[in-house]
Amino acid sequence: MVSYVTSIVSLVFLFILIPIFNYMRKRHRNIYLPKIYTHLDNTVPRDPRGSWEWIKIVLTLSEEQLLHSAGVDAAMYLKSLKFCVVLLATMSFFCLIVLVPLNRYSGIGSPSTVKNTTVELSGFDKFTMANVPNGSRLMWFHLISVFLFSGLAYYCANWLYQSLNSIQVENSQYKYDTIVNRTVMINKIPREYQSEEEFDRVMKDLYGDHVVKTHIVPQVGVLDELVKERNKIFKKWRDASETARENPSMTPKHKTGLLGLSGQEVESISHYQMEMDEMDEMIGKLRKRKHDATNTGFVTFDSVATAVQCSQTLLHRYYMKPKLSPYPKDINWPIFSTSRFELVLRHIVVWSLLVILFIFWSVPVTAITAFANLKELQKYHGADVIVWLANQSDLIRELLEGFLPTIALSVFLVLLPFILKIVITMYKHLLNSQYDRLLMSAMWFFLVVNVFLGSVATGTIMNLRYIESLVDEPLDSLLNISEMLAASLPSQSLRFMNYIAFEGFVGYPLFFLLRIDDLLIAKVKRFFAKTERQRIEADEPAPFDYPIQYAREFFIFTMGITYSTITPFIVPFTALYFALAYVSAKHNFIFVLNPPYKGRRLTQMVLDRILFSIFLYQITMAGMFGIKQFAPGVVSLFLAIYTVVFRWRLKKQYYRSSHYLALLECPKDQVVPLEEELEETTQLYLHPALQKLSTRELAQAASNGSSALPLVMKGSGDRSPDVQQRQSPGEVGIIPPSNYVRRSGGSAQKNHSLVGLEEIPPTTELESDDERMDLVELDSIRHSQA
Repeated sequence: MVSYVTSIVSLVFLFILIPIFNYMRKRHRNIYLPKIYTHLDNTVPRDPRGSWEWIKIVLTLSEEQLLHSAGVDAAMYLKSLKFCVVLLATMSFFCLIVLVPLNRYSGIGSPSTVKNTTVELSGFDKFTMANVPNGSRLMWFHLISVFLFSGLAYYCANWLYQSLNSIQVENSQYKYDTIVNRTVMINKIPREYQSEEEFDRVMKDLYGDHVVKTHIVPQVGVLDELVKERNKIFKKWRDASETARENPSMTPKHKTGLLGLSGQEVESISHYQMEMDEMDEMIGKLRKRKHDATNTGFVTFDSVATAVQCSQTLLHRYYMKPKLSPYPKDINWPIFSTSRFELVLRHIVVWSLLVILFIFWSVPVTAITAFANLKELQKYHGADVIVWLANQSDLIRELLEGFLPTIALSVFLVLLPFILKIVITMYKHLLNSQYDRLLMSAMWFFLVVNVFLGSVATGTIMNLRYIESLVDEPLDSLLNISEMLAASLPSQSLRFMNYIAFEGFVGYPLFFLLRIDDLLIAKVKRFFAKTERQRIEADEPAPFDYPIQYAREFFIFTMGITYSTITPFIVPFTALYFALAYVSAKHNFIFVLNPPYKGRRLTQMVLDRILFSIFLYQITMAGMFGIKQFAPGVVSLFLAIYTVVFRWRLKKQYYRSSHYLALLECPKDQVVPLEEELEETTQLYLHPALQKLSTRELAQAASNGSSALPLVMKGSGDRSPDVQQRQSPGEVGIIPPSNYVRRSGGSAQKNHSLVGLEEIPPTTELESDDERMDLVELDSIRHSQA
């Protein structure tokens, strides 16, 4: 029998780690409270002085402040966690007051009988549904719990979807009259229109003077790779220049051979300058060439209302599919230089790797499950060493059955996201947000199907008697599998409860509050840092991984809701898990994390996973009632059917409003664009390899005293699976992302948070610490010139 020692040990760790966190956050403020010093406005609360004052701030912070300091994605993520806390906490009252005593005393400790096999129940198993006699009238309470929990879940799911939809619509970028919001992206442009002149003519034939600017994305080919390589050299040159400036007595040098360990030793600054000059000449020639056009283009209109109408219009029977334009940062630009054959080949390879990974990942899951069933495992001679070790003492047995399998499963689940990211990155999506959605789907599918359902099936058939009977009498054994499931399914819930307790009481305090991994990485980076910029960058926190975290949270939710009636004790543990997750995540959003780009639309995916968990719960309970010979329990199947209908009704009610802005809410003023706006429109959706330099980069180069410049604006280009680009201040919360914002009356006003450094007022929030360094350096240059 699985031991509950893991849950107890995990709870002890929780009371140890929280005081350690209170001490560490005061000692390493640059790691645990960076936004207090980098955000100069009032969107971040001041430094909490008391040891426990941060909890009060986390629980009382208003939603408006959170939206401005952490972004819409963070607010929607926290709403999802709050849904889980409210639902599971409410269910816990019924579980602890009604179901736990009912399960414990209804069987009066009698053995559970399955056909001719008697299964002795002891310890924790007596608090599960397995302790209720077959056909008992007391199971009416279990049936009532299914209806009660389903009704609560429907009500809370409707509230969640409405809340998420409200946040997304009320803080939509399209409520502001900016260039991005007036732009539409059109895919699958026919070959006859794949030229700037023809595309412009077609769109003006359809929309007349409402069209401000049209642009076809070019195929830049090798130019994109050259620009990326040149920018890598620029960063090396910048680091060498800063090292020389901070240490005038030292001349930076490096070797030109493999990994900088062999070859001729040269002066770094002059060597990198020479390499950049050579690449500049090559890039300049390639930029002057005429590039072939792709089948994707952008159209900028004179009003948001016209852009919204175009995005929902059928422009062509088979081609020219319009959609509201994403953020430029959300676009994976290198995909435009990839051939269709290569994309198809990549898709086949990725799906094949995912299938292979899914099959082979079940091997460690099965091995971990076997450790938790030592009573049956001792029948196998190959496990003699493990059984001998377990028999040495009760403590070792409890560790082998409970603690070690939980840790092993957690370790395997930590490795899984890295593997999935490597595989899915090969897929090459048009938008980075599509990458996020596929990653979330793959991770959640692996967890629920391979880990949760796979562990249940493996634990059920691990019974040696069943395996032997399957060989001797295969037909009878297949018919009796449901009865074997009745005896073994409830007892496996303790393994999942141990996992939930370990992840909540140890995992969240250690890796989300203490953030021990970020702390160690920052210390290592600081040790090897040579310049002030590198030391500042070393302290920057890793971005919040929304796809992986969403998948993990709703994997836990699926386990908790599925076992809620069978093993009532799992519900309060799951509620505590989500309460700790909510506090930990909100603390990091307030004091640590800067929001990445707003490109995700995960509302529908969140709802689908919630309703799937409810559907799985209802199907499981229908089977459980059948196994326990309680005929009225078949009505649980009708609840499962209603869940499908409920999902269809919610999607019909909220889906379109969450994806499109209503015309009545659109800014309808038609504006005549300024000359500067037309130039910005041209640059905004131009391929990064062809873009001009930003004012910030010019200022940065001027402060370094050199003509060497990066060739791609910051934030453009593709995105590695482990690095997400942070939003600039103009994209945080509901603040629009364009330099020019149309206010009421149609007048244009500069958004100073995104223009050149010389226009940034002292009170404006800077994008990062290195921007503040650039501002100081530029200031010193002006004073020296004066």
